[in-house]
Amino acid sequence: MFQLATIIPPTGHGDLVSFTTLNRYTVSATAGSGGTISPASRTVDAGSTTTFTVTPSAGYKASASGCGGSPISSQTAAYTYTTGAITAACTVSATFAQMTGTLSASNCNISAGASSCNTSLSWTTTNPIGTSAVTTPTNITVGTGNNNSASYSVAYGSRTFYLYNNNILLAQATATASCTSGTAWNGSTCAQITGSCSASPNPQYVNSNVTWAASASGGTGTYTYSWSGTDGLSGTGSSVVKSYSTSGTKTGTVAITSGTGTISVNCNVVVQAITTYTLTINKAGTGSGTVTGAGTYNSGQTATATASASAGSIFTGWSGDCSGTNSSVSVLMDANKTCTATFVLMVVPTLTTSAVTGVTSNSVTSGGNVTSDGGATITARGFAVNSAINPTISNVKTTHTPESGTTGSFTDTLTYGFATNTTYHLRAYATNSAVLTGYGSDITFTTPPAVPTGLTATPSTCGTGTINVSWTASTGATSYKLYDNGSQIYSGSSTSYSHTGLTAGTSHSYTVSSSNGYSSPVSSAVAATAPAACAPTVTTTSPITNITQTTATGGGTVTYRVNSWHSLPCPRLRHEQ
Repeated sequence: MFQLATIIPPTGHGDLVSFTTLNRYTVSATAGSGGTISPASRTVDAGSTTTFTVTPSAGYKASASGCGGSPISSQTAAYTYTTGAITAACTVSATFAQMTGTLSASNCNISAGASSCNTSLSWTTTNPIGTSAVTTPTNITVGTGNNNSASYSVAYGSRTFYLYNNNILLAQATATASCTSGTAWNGSTCAQITGSCSASPNPQYVNSNVTWAASASGGTGTYTYSWSGTDGLSGTGSSVVKSYSTSGTKTGTVAITSGTGTISVNCNVVVQAITTYTLTINKAGTGSGTVTGAGTYNSGQTATATASASAGSIFTGWSGDCSGTNSSVSVLMDANKTCTATFVLMVVPTLTTSAVTGVTSNSVTSGGNVTSDGGATITARGFAVNSAINPTISNVKTTHTPESGTTGSFTDTLTYGFATNTTYHLRAYATNSAVLTGYGSDITFTTPPAVPTGLTATPSTCGTGTINVSWTASTGATSYKLYDNGSQIYSGSSTSYSHTGLTAGTSHSYTVSSSNGYSSPVSSAVAATAPAACAPTVTTTSPITNITQTTATGGGTVTYRVNSWHSLPCPRLRHEQ
């Protein structure tokens, strides 16, 4: 067996040296709301410094402190915070201050006739990041600064303003522009509302109705009303009616509203104690009838007097304290009153019809003779015409203004578009103040025939001096008249005529009219020229003799000869003849 042995070599040692190890410390980081700090902690050798990144959120300013670091002032963006020399564990704290702002905008009143007013703006900014600005749509800057004020025009309605800083909305405010009191918005301006009120009748009497009425203009053009006043006056219309049981001065107030504007106006009425008066109604005239309305009335009341004629009579009018011809009239009772109603018997005027004269295609003259006015003044007379027998004043008529003394004869001319060759009936008429119309006898007249048509004028053969004229017969015509250049050359029943003895080449213009006792207008003119003279006739009657190479002798008979003259030698046929 063997035994092993370990031989340990000898160890040498140097000099003994002593040392101290360095301490290490933890630096922690904390952050409030509104930002971050990183890292959350660091381990730092004693005596060394370290850094942290501080980052504010949008709209915040950052501040850091602790561990003897810097900077400690507020910062608007991410920054590095550096500690002092670390000698012990410590904490870096980051705090964040939010940026805030306030903005106010005052409401304003628009003056009459204007369309806008100025709002007063005021704003402040706490913890500003940049310079604040107040804006209003669209992209309009009203003012700048972190604590400031401004004035801005606002149109009728409202406008919103915004406070921004660093593109962050801090606050907003709305200003309302309203029409000032007594005005209303009419779509373009604040229009002044004007109004008035009245009471009628004024004065009035106790226990009688007073009508209060208001009128307005301006504003929006539409209005509402609210009444108040003495003795409980009330109502919501433009007019209200009220009676008063006591005398004295009564006041009414009406509030007139248009849009958002309101004005108030006042008016008064004097209410008097009652005084009574008597209305007496009498009857007069040859006729009969009934009257109503007589009695006792309060002073200031309006009475109604009426008259109704009996059968066979007619009411012709009022006299006394009443007037006019209406069967019913109003009477203001401010004193004792007496009215008289006149009734007359219904008697028709009598008259004759005059003979017709001067009938044309569009007029007729006639008349009549009024022999009795029926006991009442003649108010109209003339004659009536119709195609049927016994025409009346509802047909075509004339109106002859009566002269003094309305009986007697008269003559009128009626202008009217009568049909041609037509029989009409005519009667004279007369109407009196009793509104009764009498007629004369019925007579007839026939209008002229139609103007002849188809008028022609044809020159005859040469040398005759004749133009043949003809036309188409008019229905009902018994004769015709033919005119040449306005002068009559023929009258008779024929529808043709030969105008002879005319000088060759002369011009003629013909018109023709028809008649059945009354003549029609003349026709349109037709022109013609009298035929020219005929050319001469030459007949060779002698034989040719003395014939040579260059000459011969002959002769003949001339049956027409023309003389020609001129100022030059050797006149020819183309000269004067």
